[in-house]
Amino acid sequence: MHTHKTIQVPSGDPAGRLVCPACGNGSRFIEIAEQVIMTTHFIQNRDGSFSSVDRETDVGGRVKLFCGKCSADISQFHSHLQEMKF
Repeated sequence: MHTHKTIQVPSGDPAGRLVCPACGNGSRFIEIAEQVIMTTHFIQNRDGSFSSVDRETDVGGRVKLFCGKCSADISQFHSHLQEMKF
């Protein structure tokens, strides 16, 4: 069975602008991922300090989107957020 993810596009102005339907916030949003494993690779510098050289993130659970102002669950727009990140 072949499935594809439907993207729900917000109807803000300009077209596609995400606006929280509960409070009207259009600028601050929070993404929360469940069951995350983050792996960071480091090198040690000559002075004993460390610098990260690579970071990998594996999300094993759901990823939700919330309004950063009123905390409303607006996860229906998460796919749109993913498409619009540059």
